Amino acid sequence: MNDFWSINLEVLRKVNPELSSRLEREPANSDIQIIPCQNGDRTARLNSVTFHSRYNPRQETRAQVEEFMNQHRPKLNQIKTNAPLCIIVFGFGMGYHVQELLDRLQKEGFSLESTRTTVIEPRFALLRAALESVDMTKVLPRISLLAGPYPDLSTIPDSKDGPSPLIYVHAPSRRLDPEVWERLETQIQKNVAPSPTNHRLKILAVSPIYGGSLPILHYSSDALKDLGHKVEIIDNTPYYDILMGIETITKDKTHQNSLRALLTMFLSECAVAKAIDLRVDMVFGVAQSPFTPESLRELREFKIPTAFWFVEDRFLFPYWKQYAPLYDHFFVIQSGEFLDELWSMGIRNCHYLPTAAHPPKNHPVDLTPAEKEFYGSDLSFMGAGYYNRHQTFLKLLDFNLKIWGTEWNLASPLGRFVQKQGIRLSSDEYIKIFSASKINLNLHSSPVHEGVNPHGDFVNPRTFELAACQAFQLVDFRSQLPELFEIGKEIITFQDIAELRDKARFYLDHPDERNIIAQSAQKRVLSQHTYHHRMETMMNMVQELEPVLRTPKTTVNSPVTLIQQAGPDSELGKFLIKFQNEDELTLDRISQEIRTGKGELTHTEGIFLLMKEFQDWAREKGVIK
Repeated sequence: MNDFWSINLEVLRKVNPELSSRLEREPANSDIQIIPCQNGDRTARLNSVTFHSRYNPRQETRAQVEEFMNQHRPKLNQIKTNAPLCIIVFGFGMGYHVQELLDRLQKEGFSLESTRTTVIEPRFALLRAALESVDMTKVLPRISLLAGPYPDLSTIPDSKDGPSPLIYVHAPSRRLDPEVWERLETQIQKNVAPSPTNHRLKILAVSPIYGGSLPILHYSSDALKDLGHKVEIIDNTPYYDILMGIETITKDKTHQNSLRALLTMFLSECAVAKAIDLRVDMVFGVAQSPFTPESLRELREFKIPTAFWFVEDRFLFPYWKQYAPLYDHFFVIQSGEFLDELWSMGIRNCHYLPTAAHPPKNHPVDLTPAEKEFYGSDLSFMGAGYYNRHQTFLKLLDFNLKIWGTEWNLASPLGRFVQKQGIRLSSDEYIKIFSASKINLNLHSSPVHEGVNPHGDFVNPRTFELAACQAFQLVDFRSQLPELFEIGKEIITFQDIAELRDKARFYLDHPDERNIIAQSAQKRVLSQHTYHHRMETMMNMVQELEPVLRTPKTTVNSPVTLIQQAGPDSELGKFLIKFQNEDELTLDRISQEIRTGKGELTHTEGIFLLMKEFQDWAREKGVIK
């Protein structure tokens, strides 16, 4: 390992800790040749593709950047100096063209502080090789670097935030990974100029029987409705007692598993039957929603797309390996290596989608003095009693601590700190605890670690929920947190028990700072991290990849069809306009609308009411159903 790698990695850790950690784990790739150039620089070669000139890479990239600037000169001239400018670069190569591009922009008077330069490199191994070979310490702080075959493009501003981005394609990178470029080009175009959903989809949401993903299903369904979609929920919670009762039927594990499988098969077939019966456009589920491989194949045969949000830790719940290939769209809360592994399995429609908050449920509340006394404490924790939480909280017994939630050992030294005998609480009680506590502890669960999981990546829903409630929290550091919040200003992290204790003491003594940080966190969540944002992202991705979902269905009873047939300027067409956002139109619906109206009947309304009377007569006589 040479000095270039050490100094580049030090800089990268400051600006992108998750990526630096990922690159440190990247094994050496013997297929990548590092070639000395005649001018003293280095270039690389892989699969017969050489990334830069072997003579003088910097001179070569200078000419390429000149061509790029000339090509976009009219647009650049329209953007005033110091105005926001967004550039997307596909392919990092050895970084020469990135450095030359930044230098050229600065020479022409563009402020690098306001310029957003995003560089996408599909191969981690190539990026590591570049950072081992070239000094990029001046480049890394000035760019947003996205790596891997399926990077998250949500950080790229869209066209409504300013001028649409300019796209610089490093030709050798495109030759090496043409499929990745084509896919990213589609995503980039979608991201920078998203097409609004101008029609509603009919979506079937399949709920889990119980568990932490159950509220996420309902929050997501509410968000989909807010986006204008028609959502039907299959509520599987009534089957909880049946599921729990299986252990009372037999003690044999094999029979228990068989009975659980039969229950899952039944619920899954119910979902398929409902989807077909309702003629839905899409089926949506989350972790633990009951699906079987057979039912997913059946939905695919009926050409009903499926979208699944795996809101769980891939290491603790490996069932995703069997199911991920069967969903048409697979969303995960862990990026980096997880997406790499899915990609290596041939799963192309996989996307990183972190969890979020639901403001209608997660919001500040006013508490009575009695509620403040009952729910309040200096430190509180709301959640299940996982091993690492038990071990950590044993070292906080000298604080004014309250623990809420299930699966805590009441006979242990922590037992006297557990409230309400460890019963399951309602969501309304959650937010009272959040609001009443001076400091909310948010320690991600682990069944094996003594404290903080040093390899923790995904961010749990509680992080967003606490922030939405404007509740101050101390959360264990997760590698994906810096992408979502500004550490130190919007959220405070700890990496071990000693740091947790120190920061708890500090912020108990500084309530004003707690309030400022909590307010900043709430502002970030409400602007970027709600389920409305997540579902909007999900549906943009799904509709982009499913052409059939991008245009409204025009059935015989579709108002769109009827308006087109009548002519939008005709009396009938103008009457039907009021129903244009509905899926289907019936005489019952039309007559209901007419009877609630005021004033004299129009000729068209009179004809519809006459038709309704004839329909009622025909039903009464059994002529029609």
